[in-house]
Amino acid sequence: MTATGLETFHTRQGYSGKRPGSVLIERLRAAPTTASRLGKQAVAWLVSGQAQLVRSQRATIRQLDAAIAESAKGRPRAEPIAGLPRIGTVNLG
Repeated sequence: MTATGLETFHTRQGYSGKRPGSVLIERLRAAPTTASRLGKQAVAWLVSGQAQLVRSQRATIRQLDAAIAESAKGRPRAEPIAGLPRIGTVNLG
């Protein structure tokens, strides 16, 4: 990123302009870095763990959707509205 690009971005975002882009970029480059970075193995492990959580949540949602659909079958209150457009899932809870 260049100082001019940063100033253009700030103009679009309504930044007050108290400091020019060149000063802001210098401050960003002078900022301290972390004491240690995570290794590729640690990042891969963290991403894998998060992906596993998402898969588990999606499976649970699918099971709940199926249970709700099964519960709504044959219910007299669900039948009249089930055919309406954009009704979505019928929740009888």
